[in-house]
Amino acid sequence: MIATTTLDALCEAVTRYGFSVAGISEVRAIFTDVHLVFCLDDEMGAALPYREHAGFCLYLIHTGGHCMGLTDDPDSAFGVVVAEVEPD
Repeated sequence: MIATTTLDALCEAVTRYGFSVAGISEVRAIFTDVHLVFCLDDEMGAALPYREHAGFCLYLIHTGGHCMGLTDDPDSAFGVVVAEVEPD
């Protein structure tokens, strides 16, 4: 389970620190209890994001059964994909 307040704080941190190597390290240091994956939004294929922000989207990760997948339910999520949206 990931609280919506944690997701709010994660969005604020990504907005503040960005996607540089140092920025990602800062975000990881703040959210040590959340499994974080950073990528480009294009790599997420046709999946719909849980949240869209200026410059990035959040996707929630869950483990249902034996496989990892995406969910829109924070109560079943254990991790977050932070996907950078590149400008056109």
